[in-house]
Amino acid sequence: MGLKLKGLQSTVSTFREVDRRCTDAAKQAVREGAQEMSALARSYAPFKKGDLEMGIRARRDSNSSSFTYKIGVQGRAAKYAWQLHEGFIWNQKHAGEYRLGRLSLAKALLNGKKVGPKYLERAYRELKPRIAQRVKDGLKDTITQISNKRRK
Repeated sequence: MGLKLKGLQSTVSTFREVDRRCTDAAKQAVREGAQEMSALARSYAPFKKGDLEMGIRARRDSNSSSFTYKIGVQGRAAKYAWQLHEGFIWNQKHAGEYRLGRLSLAKALLNGKKVGPKYLERAYRELKPRIAQRVKDGLKDTITQISNKRRK
């Protein structure tokens, strides 16, 4: 007595397509979220000459086995970015007190956002749920598209 399966190759092919397309959708959502997060962090960052804003970048972590992006500061601002982020800038007039300069205050008024310390952390906290939802929606849409294609 034998068992004969029909359509197995088609099913395996469909699973491979689901895997590939879901992976692509998740990667796209994470990539777009990282770009959005770095843009939001730039809008929150203090401003003096623009080095900090220009240095905030999203880059893929090639050392990670998963699809990971790091949002951080590169370039000339990298050496003092941590101090600005944590609010540890020395101000001789106001020892130990973090005070925004006039350009940072003007930036806050113009863009309507809180400018100052924790600019990376605030962007992360604000966008993390939205990015997670974007990944879920992308996966759901991809599976729906494949399912609808199979029904035709």
